[in-house]
Amino acid sequence: MAEYNYKKMELSPYIHSLYSSGLGKPKHATQADIEKLIEQIGLFKFKGYLYAFKNELSLWSIEDVLLSYFFDTYLAADLMSRSLHVETKLKTALVETAYAKTSNPFFYLNSGSYTVSDFKLGKQDEDGWRDGHRVHTEIYRHFREYYLDTYDFESNKNRHLKGATLIQTSSDVNYPPFHYLAEAATIGLTIEFVTKLMIGGEPLLKSIANKFGIFQMDVFVNYLKRLKEIRNRCAHGSRLFNRNYRSVKAFGAYQSYRANVSAHKIIDVYMTLEFLSDRLHSYGSYDKFEGQTIFTLIDEFKNDRKISINSNGLVEKVSKNDFLKLMGFIMKGMGKK
Repeated sequence: MAEYNYKKMELSPYIHSLYSSGLGKPKHATQADIEKLIEQIGLFKFKGYLYAFKNELSLWSIEDVLLSYFFDTYLAADLMSRSLHVETKLKTALVETAYAKTSNPFFYLNSGSYTVSDFKLGKQDEDGWRDGHRVHTEIYRHFREYYLDTYDFESNKNRHLKGATLIQTSSDVNYPPFHYLAEAATIGLTIEFVTKLMIGGEPLLKSIANKFGIFQMDVFVNYLKRLKEIRNRCAHGSRLFNRNYRSVKAFGAYQSYRANVSAHKIIDVYMTLEFLSDRLHSYGSYDKFEGQTIFTLIDEFKNDRKISINSNGLVEKVSKNDFLKLMGFIMKGMGKK
């Protein structure tokens, strides 16, 4: 394996080296504006978007690279919203399924409630419920503050978990009822609960998967992994439009729509989220799905006020032909065949 050597780059000389390599100079922005935008984005992140254009550098300008970044931020906001919708549905299904099988709101602390022998909550999952983490600055208290001020774990443990062997617990954590914990859980913990919890010896996974119209457990787990993948990439500002994503099995309308796209690209991820939201079949055809999601997103991006501000007006200034050319390139990166 080679040793990595970091080489510091000065922004202005680097940009001019790109022009020398064939990348087009700005048509609508000054060189100072371009440098300011790249400084705000960060050179390392900018280079990730530049890489998408490397094979046809002379066909594009530095403004196209910047616009692909700004489109990606808009794409991330839309996908994050759709992911959160599915995450909320998943948490609801988890809590409803659990409470349909038990009246004990602290069942999740019983080590016998898991399909694995070594399940434990992570420190970040417990931190919000530590007695020393109380905050009293909100006019309308969050349910967490209300719970910490009103109840204590020892009383609940004696009532609901007496004689049970517990998972690893911490003495300074006031463990809440399951629905409180699930409401505040990360997507990672939510998926851990969905895939590993059981009540009365029966795993919850099957019942929850069925609520999403999926009847093969391994297939549903892959859907959850894709959900986590896209949600985390959105949350952490990763590049999205031309990345590859883990595969999932398609059913029904999803399977027929997939003939138009790559199964490992972002348009297919859109279909995954719409499928999990039980909306994909309602479009009636792939063309209508594409029109109401991807094309609508592109139209809204072109006219979005915040994007205009963040790009220093670049999105508004680009010509219609140049914009459509770039969107065609981005659509291809998103997986459109």
